[in-house]
Amino acid sequence: MTKKLFFLSLFLVLIQPFSYCQKAPSKHLSVSVLQNINFGAFSQGSAAGSVVLMPDGTRSATGGVILVTMGYSYYPAIFEVSANPNTVIDIINGPDATLTSNNGGAMILHIFRPEPNRYHFLR
Repeated sequence: MTKKLFFLSLFLVLIQPFSYCQKAPSKHLSVSVLQNINFGAFSQGSAAGSVVLMPDGTRSATGGVILVTMGYSYYPAIFEVSANPNTVIDIINGPDATLTSNNGGAMILHIFRPEPNRYHFLR
């Protein structure tokens, strides 16, 4: 038994210079807003509906919403995420938010996840 323990200890000591472990991950992660979201101009029709902004900048409407092109720009929000290379990022959406205007109007902001269960790797 002591002979086996000796050889096991010797093996562990000799293999130590060749064994590698993963570097401890850095806790550095930062998110910066590069561009705020802007829905452009639209009008509520006779029924409820939605304004959809896609990541590529295209805009569409559903239901009774009427898109208006009165020279107002529309664009998606853009965020810059910085972290160590090969950091796995999973974007989790929060709950819906109610956006209110100064004239008493309100709408619900719902962020959908177009690519469910897809993780992003920083390179």
